[in-house]
Amino acid sequence: MVGPDYEPPPPPLAEQYREPTGAEVTAATTESRDWWKLFADPALDALVARAYSGNRTLRSAGVRVLEAQASRGIAVGNLYPQQQDAFGSLTYFETSRRSANSPSNRRFHDWATGFDAAWELDLWGKFRRGIEAADAELLASVASYDDVLVSLIAEVAFNYTQYRTLEEQLAVARSNLLIQQRSFEIADARYRDGAASGLDTAQARSLLESTRSLIPRFEAALRQTEHVLCVLLGIPPTELAELRTGSHAIPQPPATVVVGVPAELLRRRPDVRFTERTLAAQSARIGIAKADFYPSLSLFGSIGVSASDFSNLFAGGSMSAFGGPSLR
Repeated sequence: MVGPDYEPPPPPLAEQYREPTGAEVTAATTESRDWWKLFADPALDALVARAYSGNRTLRSAGVRVLEAQASRGIAVGNLYPQQQDAFGSLTYFETSRRSANSPSNRRFHDWATGFDAAWELDLWGKFRRGIEAADAELLASVASYDDVLVSLIAEVAFNYTQYRTLEEQLAVARSNLLIQQRSFEIADARYRDGAASGLDTAQARSLLESTRSLIPRFEAALRQTEHVLCVLLGIPPTELAELRTGSHAIPQPPATVVVGVPAELLRRRPDVRFTERTLAAQSARIGIAKADFYPSLSLFGSIGVSASDFSNLFAGGSMSAFGGPSLR
């Protein structure tokens, strides 16, 4: 095969991360594909499962994987006869009786049927390089799907955590509102009894109204975050049942986190895998382009039967055939 044989470029990586690790962070090898399950939150697990099945962008990336699989099948098919045609025809002829060599039988039919085939031999590896490129593009499409999936789950987990955080902030604000309402009533009563100045009442009222103004903000932010989750799940804005169940607590990370080593992190990044496989496909296309500088050899042929009467179409002596090589 002409063209370069692809070799992935060696990335310059350190043996370990620069920052020192403590007891809560370890660098052991781990598989963290289902990392969100480390939070042990059933509501988060349910949202991620719905995102898997409903997100439109993820579906589009999945269809591109199927498209790449079909393109690879086409590339493999080029190794076999590329043109295969079965034909059948009925032709009616009538010649002029005024012509110099007019036959006695001026009207006749011609029945014909047969099979054509053409096969370009892969002398320089053009089609095999095409399979290499299709293989790399298929893996690149899978990496692109994984890239969308990683981003999708990260967004779902982030917005879910944001929602639970806003719930906690709203609960604290409402609790503070009750306390500050009581403080204001006490300060106001002391002011009316002459035991305190009006400054204490004004300060208590200012703090009370400031806290009261936070509650609509938190409520609006909760609704907006819920709408974002609906978009990520591929559904119209609605009340998510997953957010109404469970402990309503902010997801807590595990006590220890396994981060792996730099090389392992690089292999887990789908965007890096996508770029590397795209590079491999482009390398194979160099071989495809170089093969066009050389001659191509094809084999072609046709076999069939023909007769003026349909009853004689498959009789002895009605077969016709031709074939041979073609150098271009």
